[in-house]
Order: sequence, then structure tokens, then C-alpha cells
Amino acid sequence: MSQPGESAPSVPAAAKKPARRRVLRRIVLLALLAFIAYVAGKDLVHGLRQVNWGDLHFNVLAIMAGLALIAAHEFLCGLTLRLSIRSFGEDATLRSCVAAYWSSGLGKYVPGKVATVAGAVAVLARFGLRPATALFATFLHTGVHVLVGLIIALPPLLARSAGHTTALAWALRVACVAGGLACLHPRVFLALGNFALVRMKREPIRTRPRNRFLLATLIVVAFRFAVLGTGIWLVARAVVPTVTLHDWPIVTSTAVGATVIGFLVFFAPAGIGVREDIYFRVLGPVVGVASSSLIAVLTRVAQTVVELGLGVVGLAMLRWAPGTADAKAEVDPTAEG
Repeated sequence: MSQPGESAPSVPAAAKKPARRRVLRRIVLLALLAFIAYVAGKDLVHGLRQVNWGDLHFNVLAIMAGLALIAAHEFLCGLTLRLSIRSFGEDATLRSCVAAYWSSGLGKYVPGKVATVAGAVAVLARFGLRPATALFATFLHTGVHVLVGLIIALPPLLARSAGHTTALAWALRVACVAGGLACLHPRVFLALGNFALVRMKREPIRTRPRNRFLLATLIVVAFRFAVLGTGIWLVARAVVPTVTLHDWPIVTSTAVGATVIGFLVFFAPAGIGVREDIYFRVLGPVVGVASSSLIAVLTRVAQTVVELGLGVVGLAMLRWAPGTADAKAEVDPTAEG
């Protein structure tokens, strides 16, 4: 403690700089989030004002079927998490993986989305999985989710913006698919993943994922995106009858793109503003400004209801979990598929 008349010890200038950078970073991210919310909100309000509410009818069966498929997509996310774990030579029960994914999914409503990954790792560790394996599997699951989603979403979205019949549109399709597949090659994916882990000051992955489980993960991720797209298509068709089966590809690519890009914009909780603006801008030329605004709002409500509902179920599964180790070593972790 300083004596009377003595000046208090000053904080070193080197310690002040990181604090100032953190404050500045938060201010910039909040400003970006506010800008995105403003732009998306302005577009949606403009579109919703054009809705003829008197002629609006809801197909309840289509909405319920859409919600069921969105929930099925969330269940399949738990399955792909388990496949990611098995690719590193360990195993966990499907129940524990589903509980981990659903409960940690609540973290996406927190800015930064760090809580999502940290929550999944903590839950898997509680079920007996080694923390390192839980981290690597969660990272693998997230990376495959993003890359497969971009492969599905970007080609039709970019082609639509460039024109359906131009050479540029086909070039964009080929470039997106080829680039995405190259990134999904085990060696390339592992190198990219380790680069990201080192940048985050985490231990790099030493064990190469087993090929057959990695391939199974890719297939299931692609399938669950198709399930998600079908669910969103049904929700859209429930309020916009002009949405037909012919529109399923563009609605699916929009849903996948909105989900993945909304996740990548880490400072937007649950992709707020980002998802809605993608729906508005991509589906606007297809179904009209009013209908695209309605679809954007309804899909946000539908996905939020499902995600929060399953998040609560996931927390309940943790509360009544037996607390014993569910994970076990399955094969030699150095083995390759």
C-alpha cells in the first residue's frame, strides 16, 4: 500500500495497449453488428409493408413438417459430431453427442460463438472423452460443416448474381466446387486446421483423421443440409404458395448459405441480421420482395424455436445424465482409414 504523499504505482504502458485494443475491437464489432441489423431491418420492414396481410394464409401442416425436418437436421448434427470423434480413434455414445451439440448450440446466441465450441468440448469431456479429442473432433465437425455448406451454397448463389447462362457463372460454379473439394482433402484440411489452431494458440492435431469416418462425416453433412433445405422450403411454401418444387434448389442453397455465413460472422449472435438479409436479397428476385421478407422472418422464428427448444432438451439430458464415462478408445488412434 502506498504511503500518504506517495503517488500510486502507474500501470505500465505495455499493459494498457492490449486493453485499449480490446475495447476498440469491441466498439468496431458492435458498430458492424449495428450496421448489419440496420440494413437488414430496413429491408425487411420495406418488404413487410408490401405484404397483403388480408390474403395471407398459413399451411399449418407444411409448417409442422418443416419444423420436424429442421429438428431432424439438428439431430443429424449430433451424429456427425460422433463420426468426427470416431475419426480420431475414440468413440462416444450418440446420446452424449446429441446432448453436447444441442446444449452447446445455445452458445450461438452469445456474441463471438466461442461458447458453442467451449460448451461442446466441456460436455464431451464430462461424458468421459479426452479434452484434446473433444476439441479436435469439434473443430473437425465445424470445419466440415463450413466447407460443405459453402460448396453447396456458393455456386448457385454466385451464379445467380452473375447470370444463369454466362461463362462467368459456370466458372464460378467450377471454382467453388473444385476449391471446396481441394480443401476437404485430408492432408489439406489437416494443414488448414492446424494453421487455425496454432493461430488460436491451441495444440495442433497430430493424428490424421481416419478416411472412412471423414468420408462418412462429409456424406452425412451433405445429407443433413438437404434435410435443412427441405424443411426451410416447406416453411416458405406454407406462407408463399408460389414457391414450387422448381424453387427447392435455390431455397436450399439460400438456407445453407444463410446458416454457414451467419455462423462465420462471429460477432452476430445466431447470425442475426445476416441470415435475414441473405434470404431477402437472394429470394427477392425469385418470389418478390414482400414474400422474401416474410420467408426471412418466418424461417428465423422457426429455426430459433427449434434451436432453443432442443437446447433446453439437451440441458435436461445433461441434468439426468448418469455421469459415468461414455467414451472409450475404439481403435489405434494412429491408424488410417
